Amino acid sequence: MKRESLKLWESDWFWLQEVAFDTGSIYSGKPSWRRLVARIARGELVVSVAVERATTPRPAPAPFVQGPSSSDVQRIQAAAEKRMRKLAKRESGD
Repeated sequence: MKRESLKLWESDWFWLQEVAFDTGSIYSGKPSWRRLVARIARGELVVSVAVERATTPRPAPAPFVQGPSSSDVQRIQAAAEKRMRKLAKRESGD
């Protein structure tokens, strides 16, 4: 067995975790990108392109990046709580 790592932007990690949650790729009660990738590799999940679009390279990060505002933090926490409630509901079979 071989383990690899990924270097991704923070926003990419967020969306990768969202896909893991939406596909039920859960490990220890949390969405897992590693479980998601393993399921794709085993053929349990199939990936397809939803929309064809031209991609542009991501600009280099600014030397100083301000953290999220307090309202952003609250919104992120509320979204995380909502995902966990959705996961709990899915696991309970309701």
